[in-house]
Amino acid sequence: VCLSVCLSVCLSVSSDIAEAQAANCISQAPTAKDAARIRLCQGRGAGSWLQAIPSASKFALKPSEFQLASFLRLGIVLPFSHVLKQCDCGTSLDEHGYHLLTCKVGDGPIWQHNSIVSTWAKCLDELSIPHEVEPRNRYSNSENRPDITAYNPSDH
Repeated sequence: VCLSVCLSVCLSVSSDIAEAQAANCISQAPTAKDAARIRLCQGRGAGSWLQAIPSASKFALKPSEFQLASFLRLGIVLPFSHVLKQCDCGTSLDEHGYHLLTCKVGDGPIWQHNSIVSTWAKCLDELSIPHEVEPRNRYSNSENRPDITAYNPSDH
């Protein structure tokens, strides 16, 4: 019982210290973007991808993807930021690459979208659940389509 109480107290104190350190980091962040990045990094499960062991090689991040995700998480200047100065939309690029993640003209959001849809499709494949990626002609008189449609395996 004594060990259990001791562990509980240690975890509580440790948690309080971590929260105080995080609050200090946020208050000392040089920009609002840095403060937002720090807040996001401390969210529940925000670092899970760093500890995840891929169940299959197709779920593993490529070294360049891991490096980019790490740079974004840590707020490190991208090594190629001095090469790219302007986006195709005409906006000057920041050294952290944030604009490229949201610009509707560049491939950032499209790449992210396609990557997420592809990951869902791989998961459904692993589970042997029939599915269709971006099926067309689902809605009459509309160009809209779902990103992915999963079907009940017993119906197919």
